[in-house]
Amino acid sequence: MPIERENAITFGGKPITLIGQELKVGEIAPEFIALSENSQPYSLNDHKGSVRLISVIASIDAAAGICDMQTRRFNEEVAKMDNVEFLSVSVDLPFSLSRWRKAAGLEKVKMLSDYRELSFGEASPSSTPMKESNILSFSVV
Repeated sequence: MPIERENAITFGGKPITLIGQELKVGEIAPEFIALSENSQPYSLNDHKGSVRLISVIASIDAAAGICDMQTRRFNEEVAKMDNVEFLSVSVDLPFSLSRWRKAAGLEKVKMLSDYRELSFGEASPSSTPMKESNILSFSVV
């Protein structure tokens, strides 16, 4: 049974329970498998040795626009760096992520979908799923 952290965050002003352990500074990101924009599996282990920025968002189409802003900003910053892979993970469907990225004209970000199995959400303590809504909590790894 996974650990539940009641009232770990608030979402829309309401307390939310996060599922899983909290990631500590210096810990290595755990292995996960998510889907790329073309619905192909993406494994963290397939890209060993890469420096990665992993941005976790609730939904790229969220009404407040925070996920959109976060993704665009990190894409802009990573474009200035050499050898940094930028991953944006959400539970959005792969085709929605592809549509958004193409419309936004972003090239550096790899959009990954965790909708099918919540493999990233359950493996990564820093972005655990919200029990009440089954979406991932915001985080940067």
